[in-house]
Amino acid sequence: MRRDSRPFGECRHPCRQGSKFDRCVKRLRQGLIGTGPAGLIHGPNLERAAFAPLCSLVVVLAIAPLGPPALGQALIPLIDDVAFDRGLRVWSPIAGRKTATGALASSAGPPDPVWGLAQWHSRFDLGGAHAVDRDGWHRFFDGAKSVAFATGDRAPTLSLGVDADTEYQGRVPEQGDPWPHLLVERDLVSTPSLSELIAVPFAVQLKLARAEAMHRDGWNPRRHTAQFVCYLVVRNANRESAGFGDYYWFGMVLYDTRSPAPEEQSMIDRGTARKSGTEKFIHQMPYSALATESVHSGKWVHVQGDFLPHIRKGLEAAWSAGLLEKSREWSDYRLEAMNMGWEVTGPLNVTMEICGLSLHAEVSSAR
Repeated sequence: MRRDSRPFGECRHPCRQGSKFDRCVKRLRQGLIGTGPAGLIHGPNLERAAFAPLCSLVVVLAIAPLGPPALGQALIPLIDDVAFDRGLRVWSPIAGRKTATGALASSAGPPDPVWGLAQWHSRFDLGGAHAVDRDGWHRFFDGAKSVAFATGDRAPTLSLGVDADTEYQGRVPEQGDPWPHLLVERDLVSTPSLSELIAVPFAVQLKLARAEAMHRDGWNPRRHTAQFVCYLVVRNANRESAGFGDYYWFGMVLYDTRSPAPEEQSMIDRGTARKSGTEKFIHQMPYSALATESVHSGKWVHVQGDFLPHIRKGLEAAWSAGLLEKSREWSDYRLEAMNMGWEVTGPLNVTMEICGLSLHAEVSSAR
């Protein structure tokens, strides 16, 4: 039986509603369910709350800062299979080559993935890994990276782990060296233009399960880190535009070993002689805009809020830097794809658990 066929009342885990989240949001918007006594529970630690109000509480936290859509507005999902029940298609570790090397099945059934798994610059390949069921996890491990789907009361949680000390063969990487990635990624199921958007509600719950740093000779605390990131591709999709196809990376650093609350910054994705880059503009929004508790706490932390003002700010920053100059029309740019996961630039061994993922667009219903 697939997890999303279970009634809400069976759920105990803070994210157990899993792929029901999108339907719960829709039902709340349509007035088919109430919000429950959410006002009686305070703070970001949802694991302390009893389940009775939890489904509605998570929905309220994800959208409350925005309020319900006004007449003539609609909330549409930008991603599906948010519990990763359909598994993951594994892409080759060779950067720039999107070739499937296998598929990882969740405990819910055979793989039929809409999500991919990027493992750029890894010396190992999860595509050939075999599942081991142990301690409530359906786990794949390739010698340096792990992907695990929770079973039982922990479901639906996804775990992503990187043993970068193994990847770097016990050495400290030098500046310009490539670094291992482990990211879930996908195209969006809907691609609204920035001119249509009223809000882009985002939500996810995270728990840092492991973070071990190997401080050897050559360690540089400014350069060697592990980041758990979330990025969206904002692309000029107007074929009549001179800037058609150009894009920038909008993102948020959800965890960085160096900082409990990563700050806003912009940069270019530069390559080196040993690692290619996209040479595209990157704008990262501040962590504090969507969360009050740091993932460094090791607790379940709820990150939620509206991406849209930060997406717009990123595009304006690109224009100010003399980039994406061939079009300054908001209507030319669309949200097209996303990824989320690890980039590890030093000898650190890290694991993150995620659940409750949601990404929507609030748009005019007349679009």
